Amino acid sequence: LEQKKDIVNVKFRVVDTGIGVSEEYVDKIFESFTQAGTDTARKYGGTGLGLTISKQLVDLMEGSIKVESMPGGGTTFTVTIPLKVAAEQSRTEQKKRITPEMYRQLRNLDILLVEDNEFNRMVAEDTLRQLLPDIEIDIAENGEIALEKVRQKDFDLILMDIQMPVMNGVDATRFIRSSMPDGKKDVSIIAMTANVLQEDVQRYLDAGMNAYIAKPFQTDDLLIKMLSVLKKRPVGEKGQSSDHREIESIAPIPDQVTDMNFLKQFTGGNMEKQRKYIGMFLSNGPQLLHKIEEALSANDFEALKIAAHSMKPQLSYMGVKEEISNIFLIEQTAGQEAHRNRLPQLVRHLKQVCAKAFDELNKEIQDVALTNQKQ
Repeated sequence: LEQKKDIVNVKFRVVDTGIGVSEEYVDKIFESFTQAGTDTARKYGGTGLGLTISKQLVDLMEGSIKVESMPGGGTTFTVTIPLKVAAEQSRTEQKKRITPEMYRQLRNLDILLVEDNEFNRMVAEDTLRQLLPDIEIDIAENGEIALEKVRQKDFDLILMDIQMPVMNGVDATRFIRSSMPDGKKDVSIIAMTANVLQEDVQRYLDAGMNAYIAKPFQTDDLLIKMLSVLKKRPVGEKGQSSDHREIESIAPIPDQVTDMNFLKQFTGGNMEKQRKYIGMFLSNGPQLLHKIEEALSANDFEALKIAAHSMKPQLSYMGVKEEISNIFLIEQTAGQEAHRNRLPQLVRHLKQVCAKAFDELNKEIQDVALTNQKQ
């Protein structure tokens, strides 16, 4: 709206086309446990606290919140907040994680999208077609239809929802792995799910899925996950293998593997804390990586699993995503005898990622030190 010295007044509106609020309730909806009519909670759920909390947050920021509404005509909330302009400002350039070479490896894919929710299906299909124009997508609304599609056609990849009517994604995957003929039973399968607790993910992997992607997904994360499970194939060709051994490939390492945004937010921009945490990781990380390599050499899979489990949160604090490190996959694979043959490749990849991360973080810690000197 306006700027006075270092204060900027910002106004935004949230507009819906819902059931609206009658005049008698408009002045009361910001009160605790108040809803627009006795049947609102029964029909639509909710506690009657959301708007109360919203108003308290706005008040704490010395702003204002107003509402305009009418029954059947929707509602408009207007929030005005005074924000102080930061003394120091910097623009963070988002580095590209998907390279042209990675796009080329994803050309001419045949994908089966198994999803019962029409909205989720539309989002996934639109996203894939926009990113990969020459992709072929078949749709299945449940696991039973998916099995019939797999019987009729060979796919490069299946994106599998978990909770579906008739047959869920876990049961469909188990059937593919156990009862489909050779050439079909080893198709790459990625779980697409909102349930990403460790026990849930373990259940997907135990059923035979190769990986998972959390919904709602980031497009880069989806493409990297797809690359990580697809069998190697010649660029731009279809139906042929460039490697007759059919080794599953791991996504190429991007130009930047660390992302300091999380650590900066976590520390509230405190550079001393950032330097401390980065330094601790640079001390602990190489030791844990060495333990992982030693455990792999000794076939001590329990020790490997423990070391990977310890390293997983530390990589997360440094902004190294699972799609890049595969550290969670390493932890899970160490506990699965049937898939342990993948560990050498995964650990080699992790070693390369860590070498790049250590280099980036050493430069980051030098930059922090220079900034502190200037201040």
